[in-house]
Amino acid sequence: ELQREWRVEALQALAGMLDEHLAANRLTGRTLGFALGVIASIETNYRPLRHIENRLKQALAVFLKSDDTLSACRVLYQLSEVQRRQGNSAAALRAAKAVLTLRRKMASRDPSDTDFKDDLADSLEHIAVLQADERRYAAALHSVQRALAIRKKLLSREPRNRHFQHLLSETHRMIGQFQFRQNQPAAARRSYKLALAIGKKLALYAPKNIHWQRSLSIIYAMLGDVLANQGQLADASRSLKATLRIQKKLASLDP
Repeated sequence: ELQREWRVEALQALAGMLDEHLAANRLTGRTLGFALGVIASIETNYRPLRHIENRLKQALAVFLKSDDTLSACRVLYQLSEVQRRQGNSAAALRAAKAVLTLRRKMASRDPSDTDFKDDLADSLEHIAVLQADERRYAAALHSVQRALAIRKKLLSREPRNRHFQHLLSETHRMIGQFQFRQNQPAAARRSYKLALAIGKKLALYAPKNIHWQRSLSIIYAMLGDVLANQGQLADASRSLKATLRIQKKLASLDP
């Protein structure tokens, strides 16, 4: 607890120091943009979100003027999340779509770069989450299905890439969520089983990977909900028991 408090105080001191440089107009160009972004990240937990939003908009203007697309995408993503936390879903969605537009431009410049393609899929999934916040589940499903197409292409290029395998599993899980919310339990069940097939292989390959184990636990839980909804209580019980087994394992790995 003391260590955590020390880190918070150190970060607040850093934000204060950077704020002094801003007030004295000592920072310009991309350095100014980075400083604004760092201050916004630090202050997120203790300053009004409207204040953080203004900081991020200032940083965004700097990066767009400097033609620093990568940094602009990062700030836009932060801005979208801050707007979402304020309940401004329309503004959050606009920011997320702006990220997608910039990432498309980067991907078109170098079609062979898998990182850019991965970023495109991430953007589409972020948009899907924001659309789901507005209960636009059909639109959310469409967005995440577009992400799925990208994930499949990436994995076809690098079939042994376990990171891409994990991301594909997560995308299938997201699709299942939106299908279930649209009262499509059979389709959701199929999507969860696709996610489960990949997740189980990854969990066997890396039994101490907490992130992959936790993802598998979530898939089992969601599949259990769908099975229970369909009246398949025995199968639902087995799925939920698998979730509990993994959670107990995680507790022993990360007490």
